[in-house]
Amino acid sequence: MNIDIEKIKEYIKCPQFGDLEYGEWGALRLEQREAYRKLIIKIEELQEENEQLKKQKEELKEWLKENEDKINYMEDVLDKMNELEGVDNENN
Repeated sequence: MNIDIEKIKEYIKCPQFGDLEYGEWGALRLEQREAYRKLIIKIEELQEENEQLKKQKEELKEWLKENEDKINYMEDVLDKMNELEGVDNENN
């Protein structure tokens, strides 16, 4: 869902909030404007958090890509160790 926060801010303009004029929604009750402002703040916080999570996801993908060969090598070593342990256990 894409929310145009700036457009909503324009709709709820109010001299009580320091704006020069009322927005397109006209003279809403102060409680309504405060509720909208709180929602806008929460949406902006969530959008920022979402952007941070996207960035972390991309960084993790890059790290995995850079270390894929090392991970595969370590898996091969572990497989070989398990294989050798199986041989030793058969001789004992």
